[in-house]
Amino acid sequence: MWKGFFRCLAQATLFPETCVACESWVVNRDFIPLCPACSQLVAPIRHPTCCVCGIPLPGNLSAPLAECRSCHSGTFSFHQARAFGPFEKTLAQIIRAYKFAGRKRLSIPLAGLLLRIFQEKPLENGIDWIIPVPSHIDRLQERGFDHVRLLAERFARSTGIPIFTSLKRHIATSPQVGLSMKERRRNLRGAFRLNDQSQLFKRRVILLDDVMTTGTTANEISRLLLRQGHVSFVGVLTVARACRRFT
Repeated sequence: MWKGFFRCLAQATLFPETCVACESWVVNRDFIPLCPACSQLVAPIRHPTCCVCGIPLPGNLSAPLAECRSCHSGTFSFHQARAFGPFEKTLAQIIRAYKFAGRKRLSIPLAGLLLRIFQEKPLENGIDWIIPVPSHIDRLQERGFDHVRLLAERFARSTGIPIFTSLKRHIATSPQVGLSMKERRRNLRGAFRLNDQSQLFKRRVILLDDVMTTGTTANEISRLLLRQGHVSFVGVLTVARACRRFT
């Protein structure tokens, strides 16, 4: 009790924080720059979702095994994808502050959201590995830390699932923003390398990232894992999903 009190007192006195969403003063024992009110505004995806890629579906497609048009035509190589909430409003603010402003302590609540969706909407039973989507060394130097790896480490501590670290991004690709689907695929072609596939044979893995937009990155990595690693299952788990339209 007293230890927590003195931690909060030290934070308020020496390391005052403001909420990344509303900019109000924040004091908490974990030094997280997020106030309780804004934390409550982070809502999960409420629409029925595609059983494969997890994108929200129109209300008349609410069957448990309903698929969106893309998944029905076999667009993606991964088997299932889950995201906690839509990439908008408060959740988008939190992720941007974590990713681009170096607010590392936000990894605590974000990893909590990953754990929540993992428990509420399970992927394959008996997952063997967590695989963080890797960034190129140039991007890591720009940001100062590996934001996805930090999320994966916190998630791994909660689940007991080990982290696979031999997937590397060896080509610094151009940003995907503004590119068409075809251009995104071309941009990512050959960008990832699997350095040690022996530990993946017939294993079930989770590909973990902060945001899933079009699914192009997850799809490219999944193709590599299935082809070279010969994994038996690839699930994709993200904090947020771009949900601008029904598919």
